[in-house]
Amino acid sequence: MHVYGPGAEWTFRAPQTTGRQATVIATALALLALGSAIAAAITDPRLPTPNQWQITGVLAVVAALGLVTGRFFGPTRDGSGPPWDVHTIWLLPAAMLTPPAAFGCLVALSVITDLRKSEHQFQLRMVVVSITVTTTAAIHAAALLIADFALAGLVGIAALWVIGCIVAIAVAYVFVTPNGTALWLDYRWSLVLFGCAVSGLLIAAAIRSDAPIGFTALAPLLLAQFALRWPELTRFARIDSKTGLPNSQHWDERSRRLLSAAEFHRTPAYVLMVDLDRFKSVNDTFGHLAGDQVLAEVSALLRSRIAPGDLLGRFGGEEFVVTLFDRSPADALAVADHIRTAIAEQPHLLAHITTDAAREPGTALCTVSCSIGLASAAHCGYDLTKLLECADRALADAKSAGRDQVRAVGATAGGTSRLRGNDERSAAERPEAVTVWNVAAGGLSRTPHLHP
Repeated sequence: MHVYGPGAEWTFRAPQTTGRQATVIATALALLALGSAIAAAITDPRLPTPNQWQITGVLAVVAALGLVTGRFFGPTRDGSGPPWDVHTIWLLPAAMLTPPAAFGCLVALSVITDLRKSEHQFQLRMVVVSITVTTTAAIHAAALLIADFALAGLVGIAALWVIGCIVAIAVAYVFVTPNGTALWLDYRWSLVLFGCAVSGLLIAAAIRSDAPIGFTALAPLLLAQFALRWPELTRFARIDSKTGLPNSQHWDERSRRLLSAAEFHRTPAYVLMVDLDRFKSVNDTFGHLAGDQVLAEVSALLRSRIAPGDLLGRFGGEEFVVTLFDRSPADALAVADHIRTAIAEQPHLLAHITTDAAREPGTALCTVSCSIGLASAAHCGYDLTKLLECADRALADAKSAGRDQVRAVGATAGGTSRLRGNDERSAAERPEAVTVWNVAAGGLSRTPHLHP
């Protein structure tokens, strides 16, 4: 009963919103849903007949089997899937063929299921269940007011679609990331739901002649549950397996879309290239599994330092890329230097490694530094390729100047200027890119002579 669409990953400039606004909208929609439920119960106070109870029982069994199947074989509950489920297949026939006293229990089942999806924001879950209740009441009203069954069903589907779309588009201006992207609006999910609604209407027509035929609803229900796995399959193609970050292709695609929107709205944008200094020494000294551990831990740190509206990805090897939006140059610099400092201060406890000092399994603590190149769209334009070229040039300058610093493309002559770092110290004063201690006998001893 939930319609989200019709646009795959809509991008638009949203006004500044707060959590209070999201709560107000969710509460208003919940009150509307409550009013719709009360109106349905008042306008149709009939008690269910034995046949209507039979229909409700059949659909309840179908719903239970569908929910169990969705639990084990549906999309993963990690926030990458839609905030709704395919309940339309069994709610629509119930709303058309039984009174509120009967289908109310099925609506309650749907509401409880959606409210339990803790991976989604609570206010968004409230919006979803409000659409469920409101559209179910609208479908039942169409069945009461229109004598022709097929026409009533089509009107009910239209009401479901219109109400769902209006509410989804309206709340998209609140439930968005800071860069103005409502990632949960997607036409593919809307097409799946539209198929569920049509299937529900066909099943309702069949149930009118014989209630047990309603068990056939299980087939389209299972197909719809498996159709919702496409975000998970897409995730496998877009996510780097070692770090859990978007791979370079996915980061590139999303960045280009959002940079295009940023250019249209003249929103400041920046690209950061983050490269771990002398990372080869980690792999050579401790092995590639230890290197993978460091990459994963640095990735987790980067995720914690990046705002929800910014884009983070793994560019390749030990390089990461970040797209920042809607910041002043000083703020972008502060973010870059904060990342540099946090990475340099992050300890990595490497277990079951083999060190140069002792060719046997042990435990070591290490830190790595990073160099960062920063490019501004104000200087380099909003084309991602050009931004990457500028950021790469700034990164190379940071490396050649001594590493462990931030450099940015300057506004004149296409050159670079130092914004943060330790290059004002002499080479003898700079810390090693990798500092390692062996952990043994309850104490720490520094490993001598790593890579220069």
